[in-house]
Amino acid sequence: LILKNHTNVLAFAEDYVQEGQVAINTQVFGTSGRTIYEPFPLAMRFQCRLSTSMNKLVRSISRVSDLGNMDQNKGTRTLPLRDGAFTVDTDGTKVNSIKHKGPRNVALIYKFHYRSNEEFLQKGQPNDIIVEEEESIRAQTKLGVDPRTGERLRAGTIRDDTAWKKLKRLVPEYAK
Repeated sequence: LILKNHTNVLAFAEDYVQEGQVAINTQVFGTSGRTIYEPFPLAMRFQCRLSTSMNKLVRSISRVSDLGNMDQNKGTRTLPLRDGAFTVDTDGTKVNSIKHKGPRNVALIYKFHYRSNEEFLQKGQPNDIIVEEEESIRAQTKLGVDPRTGERLRAGTIRDDTAWKKLKRLVPEYAK
């Protein structure tokens, strides 16, 4: 979670979660051209994001007292709310879907979706693949191709080191 005008989540919630929940858009990062895992923080390794047109999904921060019946929960992006409570974005606009092209100037969820080619392979590898298929899947992924879709893994084209700068400020050992 990248907060642009607040130093912590509680301060953000005081301003934006008066009732119900606030929807926050995601910002998806690509492979940044990396092909293998490296033992460094994600925010350091991946600093190339996709265009904002690719990032319309939201996540939410909810006021617990306004949560509804959790048996009606259909996912992790937003939660069911009690009658009379609703989801808004940081501009106060009501949000009725997990896809919302909302404001990006107050908060964003940074999602390191692809990571390196190697990590993408490990994350998305089905448990029941046949040995013959495994070599083909590994070969495609090493070339930067998603074996499920045949499309290139996106590297990202817009440099964004915001998360890395914030992490270095919060964890001084990383600044060295």
